[in-house]
Amino acid sequence: DLMFVAASARIRSTPPDNSALLVLADGPVRGAADLEGRRVSAGLLHSVNHIHLLEWLERRGVNTARVQFLEVPFPQMADALFQGRLDAVWNVEPFVSVMISGGKVRALAYPYQDNIPGMDITAYVAKASWIKAHPDTMRRFRRAIDRATVFLVDAPKEERDRWIAAFSGMKPERVASINLPVFTTELNVPSLRTNLELAIRHQMVARSFAIEDMVWKP
Repeated sequence: DLMFVAASARIRSTPPDNSALLVLADGPVRGAADLEGRRVSAGLLHSVNHIHLLEWLERRGVNTARVQFLEVPFPQMADALFQGRLDAVWNVEPFVSVMISGGKVRALAYPYQDNIPGMDITAYVAKASWIKAHPDTMRRFRRAIDRATVFLVDAPKEERDRWIAAFSGMKPERVASINLPVFTTELNVPSLRTNLELAIRHQMVARSFAIEDMVWKP
């Protein structure tokens, strides 16, 4: 009963991305193989980050059964890494830029970019039953979101940063330093399909289905 109704954002086309796999700058982890036997957090277990980190590691010959995955919220990842409770963390902005700016952390990889270049990371969704009952409202919502996205993309960086600071609560100087995703009005359906395939391969989803049937067409 779930439908993708409007696009939102996708990963950046080149490094740095708006999320990253981070390790201590002077630590022992220099590559994927060094994560065997170590403790890692990609946020929630069975999340999209967890799936992509499993895929990234396996593509590099890592035995993921020997990697201990722990659930740690993004805001607490820095302390866990600095205190030695974790050996690597997959964090998101603004925490990525904050951690790297201190000089004690470096980006080991950008797994999304390596696994599925140009993939969507967020989208607006609604129940198909609700769309059927409120088609005009859904169309108007889609038009409003698309217009706002185009306005955001076309705005000067300073103006865009002011909006993000106002709505997120971040300080303007912090917003100016972070790596934002790519805002878009078009869903990357092939990337949705590939994500489904990854979820099936890593036994997070039971079976395949036509992802195209979940994309609402106004």
